[in-house]
Amino acid sequence: MTGQVRRAVAHTATLLVLCLVTALLLPAAPASASSATSADDPVDPLEVSISGINPAVIPKRGPLKLSGTITNVSDDAWSLINVYSWISYQPLTSTDQLDLNAESDPYQQVGERIVEPETDLRIDRLEPGETASYTVSIPHDILTAYIVAPETAGVYRIGIQTLGTSVDGRPETAIGRAYSYVPLVPRDPATVRTAVILPIRGEVTYTHEGRVRDLPSWRRDLAPSGRLSNLLDFAATAPPGALSWLIDPAVLDAVQRIADGNPVRDLGPASDAAPEPSASPSADAGADGSAAERPLTIDDASRWATAWLTRLKTLTVGRQVLALPYGDVDMAAANTLNPQAGARATALSESVFDDLGISAEPTVAPPSGYLEPSSVAALDQDGTILASDAVLSDPDLRVDPESTSVAVNGHQVDLYDAAASSGGPGPTPRLTELALRQRLVSEATLRSMTSPTRPLVVALPNDWNPGASRSGFFARLDLPWLSMVAQQSLLDLDPPTVAADTLVYPERQADRELGPLNFDAAARLAQVGATLQNVLSDNTTVEREVTAQALTTTSYFMRDDPVEAIADAERARISIRGVLNQVHISAPEFVTLSGAAGPVRVDLRNDLAQTVTVQIEPISDPDITIRTPDAVKLEGGTSTSVRLRVRSTELGLHQVRLALVDVDGTQIGPSANLPIRSNQSGRIVWVIIGVGLALLFGAIILRLFRRFTGRGSHGDQG
Repeated sequence: MTGQVRRAVAHTATLLVLCLVTALLLPAAPASASSATSADDPVDPLEVSISGINPAVIPKRGPLKLSGTITNVSDDAWSLINVYSWISYQPLTSTDQLDLNAESDPYQQVGERIVEPETDLRIDRLEPGETASYTVSIPHDILTAYIVAPETAGVYRIGIQTLGTSVDGRPETAIGRAYSYVPLVPRDPATVRTAVILPIRGEVTYTHEGRVRDLPSWRRDLAPSGRLSNLLDFAATAPPGALSWLIDPAVLDAVQRIADGNPVRDLGPASDAAPEPSASPSADAGADGSAAERPLTIDDASRWATAWLTRLKTLTVGRQVLALPYGDVDMAAANTLNPQAGARATALSESVFDDLGISAEPTVAPPSGYLEPSSVAALDQDGTILASDAVLSDPDLRVDPESTSVAVNGHQVDLYDAAASSGGPGPTPRLTELALRQRLVSEATLRSMTSPTRPLVVALPNDWNPGASRSGFFARLDLPWLSMVAQQSLLDLDPPTVAADTLVYPERQADRELGPLNFDAAARLAQVGATLQNVLSDNTTVEREVTAQALTTTSYFMRDDPVEAIADAERARISIRGVLNQVHISAPEFVTLSGAAGPVRVDLRNDLAQTVTVQIEPISDPDITIRTPDAVKLEGGTSTSVRLRVRSTELGLHQVRLALVDVDGTQIGPSANLPIRSNQSGRIVWVIIGVGLALLFGAIILRLFRRFTGRGSHGDQG
């Protein structure tokens, strides 16, 4: 053992040089969740994974166990495979060192294989594509013997390396490797309060008829072992109060729609008089309406979606839920281009959570973690603002080292640690459940070594999939000095003030903000949705449904393809206009008034299956007035005639346009032209009739007078 320690000491200088080179080469930027390896890095023929580190810290006594799998990803068979544990020479003692180490080249030799009979493990042979499991148990005395300063607390890189033989011989270098972190906790660690935020957010899109798009992807995510199911499995292992949720209600709405069978947009109940509707393509139909051949059906997705929502509601009880604006609206752009969109998204978000019976608090949390400085003042002061600590240009601005919040323009901004959620070192995937757990406990260990101790807030990646197998994330974090709490318990009552112009907002984020066309398209779609609800007599939900779809057009997740989002909104708007155009008005080709006023009959026809309520709005010159009924209610599949009262103050031809409108005066379909000619021929006829009647009655009276006077004359003569 002593010789091995001497060898480790001899490598200390090499470690220091490598750390210095790494620090010089790496840019000073927030830690990224991307892989530390590049396209030019070698690819090992054996792919090694670490799925278990037990316990999560170097134990005071007893062994440290590493477990996982080894897969032959090459085209050659490998035999006589030795599996060695590996540990770095010296610990990392600051978060800056940990950040640099996570981004460093995993092929640098800054540690040593643990080669001891007690830890020896051999795999006889692996054919191409074959996988073998392993478990390596490292006794405490052997582990500490390979550490230069076993009494020095800090974070060590630990891992697995493999050697083996192929047809080309036996390389001296490792043919497979995987690394993680394991901390050595100080003797009397300070308590570190730690909060974990689990996001449920992502892109939500709809077809023009209101179905959730890309149903196969949703089915995969909702299925057992799918991403969304795995998130709930992960949350179920958290003790009470140890997890905070960050949820976009648009995701919940999409899951609910799938649970309902992913129907088209609901126009309400059909009228009794309406004809039977023609069959529409099912949610599993192909682009041409034919049945798509898929191994899973909408019934599978519906069943999984129903179970998922039920389980989510159970898992949110008694836990902090941070409610994102509906659709994850791009608030940086909305506050400048269309503040009403942000307000509408917040209100709709509150409505969704209320309907589900989930208590939630309004929250703005950009997926990138960056806040647009000038938009902070426009945000709701009563809501939560959550951002990455990368927004601080100078971390020393936080006067209080225990603070996890800052005050910006009178608003409290709660911060999470950007690097802590970036995971472990390469070359293996950095965002596995185990990699994130070990990064978290390592970050917490480094905080426990300082006083006063700053709390740790970790926001897990937005698209994170913890996988189907559990590594004991929360169970292994059950440490005496690590206090798992909800994010809200770490809020500062009096956070230090930071000037808005000191917040970092990368140029790339500004360039990616959505433009006015997305918000204009969303506004047009929301408006036509409101018109549709005004027209449908028995529908009270379609406006909300269309507004929800419109808001997804302005989502952060549409930054990658804003043009397609605009096209989606336009297709939906045109589809709804097509529905409204099924309510018609027709008028006579020409009407002649025989006087100053008269009736005109127009016909209304409703080709929809639902009852509609419309109004008739005449558009004409000021010399003619048309009285219309206040509203006309028309059952589905029926028609009716309506009498209008027309009055003209001037002779001649008047061009009148009749439009069907909703209660707000918005036109709902094509208008009808009604030419009206008014003249005085009617008055002349009545004058002639009057004169004729006067002459007739005069002649009758004269005749009677003569008759009576004639009789009197004859009597006198007799």
